[in-house]
This record gives sequence, C-alpha cells and structure tokens, in this order.
Amino acid sequence: MPAPYAFRIAGAQFGLEYLAVIVLRQFIDMHIMLGPLEAGDLRQAQRIEIFLAGLAVAAFGPAAYVPLVVAMTVLRAATTHWLPRFRAAPGAESSAGGARHLRDVLKPWFVLPLVGWSMVFGTFLVLNTFQALLWKQQGIGPGWITFLIALAPAAETAMFFQFRRLARRFRARHLILASGVLAIFRWLCFAASPGVFWLIPLQLMHAFTFAMGFMGCVAFIANWTSEDIAAEAQSFFYVLQQLFAVITLTGFGWLTERYGAHAYYASALFSLAGVALIALSLKLQEAPA
Repeated sequence: MPAPYAFRIAGAQFGLEYLAVIVLRQFIDMHIMLGPLEAGDLRQAQRIEIFLAGLAVAAFGPAAYVPLVVAMTVLRAATTHWLPRFRAAPGAESSAGGARHLRDVLKPWFVLPLVGWSMVFGTFLVLNTFQALLWKQQGIGPGWITFLIALAPAAETAMFFQFRRLARRFRARHLILASGVLAIFRWLCFAASPGVFWLIPLQLMHAFTFAMGFMGCVAFIANWTSEDIAAEAQSFFYVLQQLFAVITLTGFGWLTERYGAHAYYASALFSLAGVALIALSLKLQEAPA
C-alpha cells in the first residue's frame, strides 16, 4: 500500500479510537464524581500502566510501541464489558433521572455553559503547546521548567480527589463559572511573564482553572441527562472541546509567534467570552444544577 494512503488510514483509525477513549474517560469521570469509585483508584491504575509501559520500552526499544498499542487496545476492549452501561438495555427502565433524549436538553441554558467552558478549554492548548518555549525564552532553566510542568497534573489529580465535596456544596454551573474567571486571571498573570516564584502558585491553579471546570461540566451533564443518552451527551461535549481547540491553536499559534507571552491577553479575552456564555446560561435557567 502506498505510504500516503497508509498514513491516512492510520490517522483515521487513530481519530476514531481517540474519540472513543475520550468519551470513555469522561464516562469514568462521571462515575468517579457520582458513584463509589475513588479518583485515587483510577490515578493509581494509570501510574502502574505508565510504569509497565516504560519498562517495556526501556527493555525492547521503539519496537515495543506497536505491540503495546495493540495489547492496550485489546485489554481496554475486554475490560469495558464490565463497566456500567452507557445507556439502559432496550426495554429496561433507566436507573437515573434526567432527559431521555438529547434533543430535550439541547437548549441554550444547557448548551451555553458547555460551549463557554469549551472556549476556556481551548486556551489550555496554548498553555500545553507553547508555555515551555516561552519559559525558556524568559531564561528559566530546564530543571525549573520540568518542575513547573509537573505541578499542573499534580494539582489536577488533587482536584479529582476533592471534587465530590465541592459538587455537594456548589451548583455545577457555579463551579464552571468560577473556573473560567480564575482562568482569565491566570492568563493575565502569564502575559506579564512572571518569575518562578509566582509561576508556582499559577501552575497550582490548574486544579481550579482546568480540573474543576472539566469535572463541573461532567457533573452538569450528569445532572440533566439519564444514562440513556450518556454517550451522546459526553460526545457532544467532546466535539465542542475539539472545535475550540482547533480555533485557539490556529489563531493563538500565530499570536504567540509574534507577541510571545503577550498572546495570553488574547487567551484571557477568549476565556472572558466563554465566561459570558456561562453567566448567560445562569440567567436563562435558574434550576439547581
């Protein structure tokens, strides 16, 4: 098979698999927040998998990549049969409340917070893609850059442990709104090119600017939809995230190249537009969610 066609087929397969994995991850996150599963259990399993994969690559080199991908795909396909259903079986009663059809909730009060936070989400792609380069241009050493990058997922993991408590005390959209507002503050601070002393708390804010907002959206969807449309609702949310990821990376990549850290002003402005949509949703529909 000619190489160009092979690349296209492989790319299409990767895209379909990635979509399925993201929807599965969001479904698991929903059960972490609502059910008996603890976030620590999931994180521990992820660390073990990464450790074993690292050992395999260290022992066999790049040749281990394809067997690992195949093995993990087969293992994931097998284990998902023991997960709770995305939807109730045909003819069975749904075990959860909420809308039974996606069209019942595809209304401005439901869509706007998901669109708004997806806009905020898109700005995190700017952080993930360009921040290390910008820090290097600021004169920050590789050791500090590695440390700062590691702080964000650590803070994110901590939020996963604590989110259920927050969800009991605050409405989901209030958490989403707070996440967006804090993201604006974070991007404005990054635009000022602060030193390492200030970057440490800014990176720890990832727990609130990303993890709290993402889990708030998962909780919001879970509050208003039944398991009959769990997959569709999570897929809809995922598509919104990817749409704004493309928009932000395309536009802000150009800004970052020309303006450096000052491109974060654009990230703050884009997040502000998202926050406005979330706030508008609260005005349109004041039910407790």
